[in-house]
Amino acid sequence: MGVKQIKSPVEILFMSLEIKERIGNFEEIRFSASLNFLLLT
Repeated sequence: MGVKQIKSPVEILFMSLEIKERIGNFEEIRFSASLNFLLLT
């Protein structure tokens, strides 16, 4: 079945932090892009 071994809590923590950072960066980029759009129009 190819069951992966259970990750350590530290690995899970780092993974969740990376995901949060990516989501945060995406939100910042979207926000700044919409802000620039409002300023330019």
